Amino acid sequence: MTNTTVIGVDICSGTSPISKGGARYTAVYLVDNEIKDVREEITLTSLLRMIWRHQPSIIAIDNIFELAPSSKALIRLLSTFPPGTKLVQVTGAPSQEYESLIKVAEKHGIKIASKPTPLQTASVVAMLAAKGVGWIVKGLEDECIITVSKKITPQAGGMSMQRYERLVRSSILRVTREVKEKLREHGFDYDLIYRRGEGGINGSMFIVYSPREKLSGIIKPYEGHSVRITIKPVIKRELDFEPLSAYPTTNLTSKKGLIIGYDPGITAGLSVLTLDGRLLLLKSGKYLTRGEIARQVLKLGVPVIVASDVKPATEMTKKLATMFGAILYEPERDLKIDEKKEIVDKFLVSQENISKLDTHMRDALAASIKAFMHYKPKLQQVEEEAKARGFKGPIEEAKIMVIQGVNINEALRTLEKKMTTDKQRVLTLESLQKDKDLDSLREKVKELIEQQSKLSSLIIELQTLIERKNSEIRELRERLREEREKVDFAVRKDRKVEMLNDYVKRLESMIKKLESDVTELRERLFNYENIASKIEKGDLVVVKKVENATFSSVKKAIELKKLRNGELIYLENPVIFDEDGLNEIVKLEPKMIIFIVKPADWLLNFFRSQALPVYLIDETSDSALKLVWIGETPFIDKEKVLKMAEEEKERLKNEKLRQMRESLERLIEEYKKRNNR
Repeated sequence: MTNTTVIGVDICSGTSPISKGGARYTAVYLVDNEIKDVREEITLTSLLRMIWRHQPSIIAIDNIFELAPSSKALIRLLSTFPPGTKLVQVTGAPSQEYESLIKVAEKHGIKIASKPTPLQTASVVAMLAAKGVGWIVKGLEDECIITVSKKITPQAGGMSMQRYERLVRSSILRVTREVKEKLREHGFDYDLIYRRGEGGINGSMFIVYSPREKLSGIIKPYEGHSVRITIKPVIKRELDFEPLSAYPTTNLTSKKGLIIGYDPGITAGLSVLTLDGRLLLLKSGKYLTRGEIARQVLKLGVPVIVASDVKPATEMTKKLATMFGAILYEPERDLKIDEKKEIVDKFLVSQENISKLDTHMRDALAASIKAFMHYKPKLQQVEEEAKARGFKGPIEEAKIMVIQGVNINEALRTLEKKMTTDKQRVLTLESLQKDKDLDSLREKVKELIEQQSKLSSLIIELQTLIERKNSEIRELRERLREEREKVDFAVRKDRKVEMLNDYVKRLESMIKKLESDVTELRERLFNYENIASKIEKGDLVVVKKVENATFSSVKKAIELKKLRNGELIYLENPVIFDEDGLNEIVKLEPKMIIFIVKPADWLLNFFRSQALPVYLIDETSDSALKLVWIGETPFIDKEKVLKMAEEEKERLKNEKLRQMRESLERLIEEYKKRNNR
């Protein structure tokens, strides 16, 4: 590995992360194998400050539990590292044999003393990691969660609570779209989950299938007046180890085929069946990511089918099937609630120890059962054909091949050929293995003799070391007595420094908050200047807002907002209305009536019957028309809205003429029939 920045770390003798005083460390900062910085006898907090100052690509150590006393504590510590900084243990991993640091160093041509000091150890582990030696300790998944939510709970004040909540939901929608656009622009794989609300959305969550550091410089945490963006990595449930210089591959061909039922959403449902219909897993949970599903499912087998309870399947279900390379099963039509209950109840009769299911578990299980029943006849044919021809091979692999579209006879023939080849290979390997076993035994005997000699020498060295350490202890006790006399002054000094540090931190926090507010105000000012420029050029035209369709609300708009005949109207809440209010709107003959909240179909038909153009803006998609707000006043693209209003008015006029013509033709026809009698 070249151009690598590494901090090598070793714990100081006589200290421990579980002791009351905490551990002390020696750290060496290496750039291209050249030492640039050294720190000795520093605390964990000071070590973290050093890591953030240099932001190396690797933190190297010979034993990870010198940094934290448990796996959970170590995972928490890893979450505090800078994005892109990896923790590497150079002496091995649980899945491999651990080796002493001296042995690892000798293997890679690095000389080290038999009893190295912490400084020597820190230097050696840094050099080894720079060479690509060691295992990456992973406490975080290669995923992160971006949450867009309201910053504060709205309270009644100068602005009405409902109006404020609409403004917050509208802001959350705007920010969600901006995040979505940035993720698309940079090619990130993600899932989006959101909760709808009046005038916008209540909150959204992006599950991004990339490490947190990949988002650096693209999407940043943000706190505005009403909206906040948070970015958090997904923490692993247990530590994982990967080689620093190469990554292992996983062979799944020998595992069982699986049918996955999936019900997506903020709370998602997951069901896993075998190809013979046995239930292996059934669960539901909040923010169940595709990565988490993969980690749980791949422990059980190979996903062959991903099933949905609706047609067409949701985007998240399609992505899950694509990720596994599995067949996507969709029912002929959306499964009804009663139908899903019946399917699940019949299935659960044969199951034991299954507690009450929630709706997400039920929907996922119904989808997987429906898929199993669809493929069951074909899978039974595979078993019957295999039995008829005396096939003794892996019937599961044959079933997987048939589901993937291979003919039954072709699948069985392919596996029979594979079995013959495998038997020949096993015989050859067995004969080779016997020779290898003899050589291995000879090597082990030789190693044991060498180890016995080394242990004898080590015992003598340890006895000498014990005597030297006893002498050092006596000297240290004398120094401790002298240092205690100075401690009172040092404690008082440290307290004053600590108070000043706390004051500086508070000031930095206030500065950060003010900078965030300034950034938000600049963004709002830029948006307003842009809108003002378009209004000045005549590109945007004002839309008169009417709160609802009651007579009093329409009159209020006429008096306060100077609503006149032939103008554009935005009807904010079409659910509230009365007959006089509707008639008053018709009298105004507006160019177009615009909605964001979808009105009842009969109300749309009523306005159209009066030859009044209407338009429903979908805030969650790219509609042709969008409202642009300055405070409480909406504006809209003049050219687009007038063109659409004219076209809609012409269409309504033609429709009315057509209806009148048909009505007249019916009257004439009836008249002719009466005269012919």
